[in-house]
Amino acid sequence: MEFALVLPVLMTLVLGVVDFARIYSASMALHSAARVGAEQGATHRLTPLTQVAWENRVRTTVIDAMQCAPQFDSAKLTINTASSTNVAGQLGIEVSTEYPFQTIVNWPGLPSTVTLRSRVVMEQYR
Repeated sequence: MEFALVLPVLMTLVLGVVDFARIYSASMALHSAARVGAEQGATHRLTPLTQVAWENRVRTTVIDAMQCAPQFDSAKLTINTASSTNVAGQLGIEVSTEYPFQTIVNWPGLPSTVTLRSRVVMEQYR
């Protein structure tokens, strides 16, 4: 009888911890992928002639880095790249990523899809 009363509470706690851990893991994977993409962009020279190939290389690098995330769907991943020149004249590379994450349980009062975002800026040094 006691087990029947405790089991729903225990399962709710376990599923909550699992969902939180999955969200945290996916968030870290997304941030790491954005960092790797920004590093790729910062180490390869960006010129008006090479901009399309450069952007494709950065996008491919981010998608490849996200392959480690479980149940990753590259069609849902949004990648934006931008470049800007700072006061010192150095080129800054920005990679912004966004990915909708689906929870295991549809928690009452909470969204079942969490949008994960990451933004990394690196100075071009090569």
